[in-house]
This record gives sequence, C-alpha cells and structure tokens, in this order.
Amino acid sequence: MNILFIYPNLSTFIAKDINFLKSKHSVLLFEFNVKSKWQTPTVLVKQFFFLLRNIWSADLILVTFSSYHTFLPCLFSKFFRKKSIIVVGGVDAHKFPEISYGNFSKPLLSTVTNMNYKLCDVIFPKHKSLVFCEYNYFNVKFIQQGIRAFCSVPKAKFVVIENGYNNEYWKCKNFSKVEYSFITVGSHLHLEREFYRKGIDLICQLARTFDYCSFTIIGGKSLPIQQIPSNVILLDHIDNNGLIDYYCKSEFYLQLSIAEGFPNSLCESMLCECIPIGANCFGIPDIIGESGYILNNRSIDELIALTHKAINERTLSHGANARKRISNLYTEKLRFEKLDAGINQLFIL
Repeated sequence: MNILFIYPNLSTFIAKDINFLKSKHSVLLFEFNVKSKWQTPTVLVKQFFFLLRNIWSADLILVTFSSYHTFLPCLFSKFFRKKSIIVVGGVDAHKFPEISYGNFSKPLLSTVTNMNYKLCDVIFPKHKSLVFCEYNYFNVKFIQQGIRAFCSVPKAKFVVIENGYNNEYWKCKNFSKVEYSFITVGSHLHLEREFYRKGIDLICQLARTFDYCSFTIIGGKSLPIQQIPSNVILLDHIDNNGLIDYYCKSEFYLQLSIAEGFPNSLCESMLCECIPIGANCFGIPDIIGESGYILNNRSIDELIALTHKAINERTLSHGANARKRISNLYTEKLRFEKLDAGINQLFIL
C-alpha cells in the first residue's frame, strides 16, 4: 500500500519503523521538524501542500506523536476517506501541570490533541498505561493519566505496540563493570521541567549520600556545575556506540522520571546488563519486572534505602537477568510483527 509517514524528527526508533515499512510498502516521508515555535506556521503550510499533492494516491497516513503536526494529516484522512494512525510516545498522553509537562497541560495543544485522537482511525500507544492508568508515584493533581483520562476515545481504538530493541547491537563485549557506578540519560536537562521530570534532583541528592559511588548523567553537560556534587559526572549527548561503552561500564541504571512512556535508554542499558532502578510510573515497572528495583514513591529517603538494598544484593546475575528480560519481551521482531498486524487489521475492518 501507499503510506504517508509524518514525523517530527528522525530519531533512531522512527527510522527503524520507516525502514521496516519501506520493506513492505511504498512510503512517502514528511519531516515536521521546527527548531523554534515561530517556524510552525511555515511548516504547516508546507505540510498542507504535501498532503494536497499526495493524499490522492495514499492508502494510509501514519503520524508519530500527537501534536500540531498531527492535525492536518488526520483532518485530510477524514475528508478524503483515507485510513490514519497515530503512534503515541508519552507526552501526548500526559497532564502534569506541576512541572508544565504533557499535551493536556496546555489548553490549545490539549484541544488539538483531543481532536487528533477523535479524527484518526487507530491509536498505537507504546504502553498500556498511555491508554489509561492510576498514577501514585508522585503527589499530583491528576491521578488518572493516559489518553482516556482526558479524551473520550473508545478502548477499541487502541492497539498497544511496545518498542523493540536489537539485542545483538546493545550488548557488552570487552568491558567490565566499574564498581558502585550509576548512569542515566536525558536531554534538555538545563530546562527546569526536564531536570525534575527525569529525576535529576533525586540523583544529585543520592550522590551526596553515596559519596563513594559515581553517577554519570549523559546529556547533562549544560547543568550548572557548582550545584552538582563532585561524584556526579556530566557529559554531553553521545551517539549509540558511545552509549554502549558507558552502559557496559556501569553497574546500575537510574530511571527516576516523574513521567515517561516507554523509555528507550532504560531498555538499552538493561541489554548492556545494567541493574535497573526505576520509578513506579507508566511503562517503567513492566520493563524492569523482577530484574531490578522499583521506587514506589518519589521520596529521597525511600530511594536511599532502595539503593542500599540494590548495592548489597548486586551480583553479575542481576545484570544478566535484566538483559534476558528485554531480549525476551521487547524485540524489534515482535514490534514489527505487531505493527504489521495492526496496519493490516485496519484495512480488514
């Protein structure tokens, strides 16, 4: 079939989905990449004419993430009677006004997001919690989270398709773990919202207690060094090959986010045999399972106790179990199979 694939930027995981779809279908791409908000109207005009030129021969419009770039594709699909799918990542299912995070926290974007979900034919969230869940990790106003908490969309419209990973790429080779080493990965951490959302404040507090441990924050180069403990290492963004090196040297991976969808770095680090310590929210507990440790509440005292437990219990088998879990449950092959089945089912209905 002919697919119009619309995405905000070409991340590794979007690229993998595109390559898979190209192996089976004719795929025409439109990148809605804006470097600043003032560019949005210009790119919207370009998107309008792209859709107008190509909608006639299209069978399906597939859009990654629900935002302003999703509205015209869904509207066109409805008007021209074409099928449409939205792939949901996380922020497009959340409402956390406490940290100004989530599409549903912003009035205009919330309205657009709501319309997108009602206009499209099918929604592919990366975890079931993005459909609906009860949130109790952090004290927030909106305990009910997920798309159905803020938008009246029927359950039948959702097909959950988790991310998938290449366990032959993400693996340790000739590295040995550095004792008492912790790592986390983030982006835009200089923004207060992302600093707290990713739990970097907790990591800094943890570092002050565990002064004999090292804590590496990849993507944290822009953080003010004078406010960071001396045993915290701040690094700039690193490509995947470099990430593997750091994962393979680290004993533990910290995913202490207030909100996530299906965090890639957590899964990649587990494939590199890092012992995971993660927050009790959204997809994180399902990813970790019995292979690591879950912080039930956003509390530094609980985190300190949990970290003591993790350090005292750690063995090489813990890291091996983490790798085994991702290798068994979240493979590229399984994601592609579900993606293929979800698209085919849309045309059978």
